[in-house]
Amino acid sequence: MGHSTFLASFAALGIGLSLLLPACASDPADEETTPIDEPGDDAQDQSPGDGKFDGPGSTPGTKLVLRGTVLTMDEARGNAQVIDNGAVVIEGGKISKVLTAGQPLPTGSDVTVLPSATGASDWVISPGLINLHNHLAYNTAHIYRELSLYENTYQWRDEKYYDTHIMYPKKVFESSTASPTGFGLPGATKRVSLAGVVGRYTEVKELVSGTTSTQGSFFGIKLPSGYGLHLARNVDSSNFGVKRVSQTALGILVYNFDPRPLVKKFDANSVDAWLVHLAEGTDQESSDEFECLDAMGLVREQTVIIHGTALSTDQLKRMAQAGSKLIASPVDNLLYYGKVPDIVEAHRVGVNVSIGSDWSPAGSKNLLSELKTLDMLNQQAWGGELTDDDMLRMVTTNPADAIGWTKNVGRIKPGLWADIAVYKKRPGAAQRSVIDATEADVRLVMVAGDPLVGDVAVMKKLKKTDYEVVQGCGFEKAIDITTSDTRVEYGKITFQQVVSTLEQGLKFDAAWLQSHWEPARTAGATGGALADLIDDKYPRGLEPRTLDPLFVCQDKTYIEELRTDPNIRTAEGGLCFDLRPKYLGTSTASCGTPPAKPKTLTVAMHDGTVPQRPPAWCAQQNWSGSGSLPTPP
Repeated sequence: MGHSTFLASFAALGIGLSLLLPACASDPADEETTPIDEPGDDAQDQSPGDGKFDGPGSTPGTKLVLRGTVLTMDEARGNAQVIDNGAVVIEGGKISKVLTAGQPLPTGSDVTVLPSATGASDWVISPGLINLHNHLAYNTAHIYRELSLYENTYQWRDEKYYDTHIMYPKKVFESSTASPTGFGLPGATKRVSLAGVVGRYTEVKELVSGTTSTQGSFFGIKLPSGYGLHLARNVDSSNFGVKRVSQTALGILVYNFDPRPLVKKFDANSVDAWLVHLAEGTDQESSDEFECLDAMGLVREQTVIIHGTALSTDQLKRMAQAGSKLIASPVDNLLYYGKVPDIVEAHRVGVNVSIGSDWSPAGSKNLLSELKTLDMLNQQAWGGELTDDDMLRMVTTNPADAIGWTKNVGRIKPGLWADIAVYKKRPGAAQRSVIDATEADVRLVMVAGDPLVGDVAVMKKLKKTDYEVVQGCGFEKAIDITTSDTRVEYGKITFQQVVSTLEQGLKFDAAWLQSHWEPARTAGATGGALADLIDDKYPRGLEPRTLDPLFVCQDKTYIEELRTDPNIRTAEGGLCFDLRPKYLGTSTASCGTPPAKPKTLTVAMHDGTVPQRPPAWCAQQNWSGSGSLPTPP
């Protein structure tokens, strides 16, 4: 819908245009306010892998065999971690055997072999990718162009685009529902939460790249149905029968963050990992956040720092000594700050480093795309310091180890769950078949042995007719998002229905808001009353837009932003992130004449949402006492 059509739809209902005009900045307290989770060993398992898939390798007595080059990523194999002409045997949703060349394959009527039992295989079989930094609830949004060059994360949180492009659409969907009859679900009485519909779409965006586990799925404290139950694993949920990964949404500088309960959990070994956004920026204030963290007694083995662009070499060494981990998001960090954390130095001093995509409004569309930008950074700025194996570990073994999942996923090893991604084999080292892959090269993606995405011919062998076909750019893939798992409300909603629902919702048409957005629907608000309600909730206006595309090749705006953004082009001595040769088939990479270095929007020029606890002050306080928390000046 065009902008004029949008205005006309409101005018026809008697709604004024005041809701479209900028107003005051959003209150930072109105952002995500998820407190620290309370992980515990008695948590109900909400993860995939409960044997619900009835097919080869999952049904008792059956085996699924995948043939090809096996990237085990299993250090116990020494120099034999890559197995040419190998095979992976899956039983009960887990890896039962890893076969080397010449070892006999299982045979019998209960055995299915892919791509075939004989002949050559062009498959490279990898552990499923693990995305430890994501914000799925916001990933319906396209990449935003023309970001300023900021000094820290607090500056952009009061920008108009942050509300209209990122926060408002997320909030509309999390507070909207749809009638079950609209999804062809007669007889159902409970309305369908659109938060869960968003979850299904954004998890499929992960799966099509070979990502089998992801982080950042919550819409507040409670996970809506559709997240972490039947598609990708969600770090935010319980997994493998326990919930031992915790996180805090707004960092350590908010008034209500109390480090003492978390320190006790660390001491009691009841938490495997605690994820926290920290040191995100380039200024002293960002660096001081780490000193605040240290003063709180939270530079610990369980601590996993997200971003860390301001971390110094000394701080990285202290992290390594404590066993703390780092998750970097290069594209996001370059777009906002023109800088990435010192990944090479972190790797050199022994910090476990993972990479994550962050979010689609200002980050990578998926981990395959993020891997390519990491590879370009490595070649253009770091002199190839990282090996292909180093980079692939940053999306497989490293994140698994960082959150205590070593015994479950992240490697291809007997006894681990069959979270597997299969890619088309390319010339050269096997790791390049993953690093250079696009979604077109993804042959099969499985979570706990359940095939969820793959080539149509492959999915047809495994799921017969239980899949949908989606179109890419000259390729097609089969996906299966439906389930009979009773934990998932309305598990028969199809991917086509998901896409149609979100596309319609993102128009923010008045009639749609009246029938789906709960504040308006329950109040029966129309005309001026609806306008007032929207103006109250979203004072900067709801701006209609389209749904972020599923595949990178479908999103030329994203490709062009990475190729031409001045914050990226002028970083690290000059970078060129041209994805066109990989995704669009252009013959050579070119980013044109480098632009002038953008002027930094300093904190003195625009301070944004000032932290409630000044980092330098925080670093000087005693946070271990039993009394009241220190009060900022």
